[in-house]
Amino acid sequence: MVQATKDRLGSADVLVNKVGIAVFRAPLAMTPEDWRHCRSDDLEGAWNCAQSVLPDMLARRDRAIINIISNHAFTVIKHTFPYPVAKHALLGLTGSLGLECADQGVSVNAISPGFTDTQIAQDDFNRHPDPACARAATEAKQPPGRLCRPEEVAAAAVLLASD
Repeated sequence: MVQATKDRLGSADVLVNKVGIAVFRAPLAMTPEDWRHCRSDDLEGAWNCAQSVLPDMLARRDRAIINIISNHAFTVIKHTFPYPVAKHALLGLTGSLGLECADQGVSVNAISPGFTDTQIAQDDFNRHPDPACARAATEAKQPPGRLCRPEEVAAAAVLLASD
């Protein structure tokens, strides 16, 4: 993917890692495949993309990697295992990689938008007996009293990618 993009558009100036697969399992009911799937999608995918673009970014300096993480990176919510494990690790990857690259001209930051009005959120609400009630309860917990909009996340990414 990175090489195909590089061949067409040149080296990356910005990488935005937005990946998340909500693997929610009871710890003892989780299969090894569930564990690998969550870790692979939510953590390793971001690292593989960053590792692929870093050589060019470091050589050219003044570049940015932005990881979209989750409120699960800061708050563990019951019945969401192992998703928070992967998101905590992604937060650690962001901080550690950021420290390693900061003096070499590559910034590494994270955006944690909280519940965002996406199909994944709607699918979660639909698992409840009363989806509208589940959505309203979640919205009430958000600081602005509503779900974040995808364009707000995009605006934050543009800011972090800018000079």
